[in-house]
Amino acid sequence: MDNLATIKTLMPLVTPFAIVLLTFYLKHIYDRKERRYKHRIEFSLNVAVIGVQKGYYLVEFTVTINNKSLVKKDFTAIPLRVRGIEENSDIEFWLASKKDKKTKKIIETKQTSRINFPIEIIKENILPPFWPNIFVEPGVQQDISFTARIPQNISYILARAKFPYKGVPKPHTTERMFALNTPQIETEHQ
Repeated sequence: MDNLATIKTLMPLVTPFAIVLLTFYLKHIYDRKERRYKHRIEFSLNVAVIGVQKGYYLVEFTVTINNKSLVKKDFTAIPLRVRGIEENSDIEFWLASKKDKKTKKIIETKQTSRINFPIEIIKENILPPFWPNIFVEPGVQQDISFTARIPQNISYILARAKFPYKGVPKPHTTERMFALNTPQIETEHQ
């Protein structure tokens, strides 16, 4: 009978503790399943042709980072690569190459349906040179601009920006193709 009395005495004390432990355990499972404390970044790229001067398009690239996670994201580099196609040149397809990891020699090529942009125009980090990093707080959308010039004989560009996640082998990327045209300036009719 003493054991039954002890159990009856301890049950009201143990039950709330067990409920708290079970709640924390279930919340942990939910957070892992929903990836609540992992990065969820929306990443996009846009370009605006501002004008033309002395044979160059003046362009502004804008990378938009929308941090939809509950975790602050630090960026130490956001490489931007821009390749182009010259006016009146043939539109060719890109040949994908597979390289040997040790020797770096091409071991296989494959014809793709992707367009080849043969001229390298920009290959640079869009963060200013002396900035060690930038960060985007949870729930914040941040625009980062990069201004450049592109020769006027280039008619189309393919722009790609990327950034890494710590511990993830492949980077987060965004890529878009743009036609370079002189912007039409609207005038008011009186």
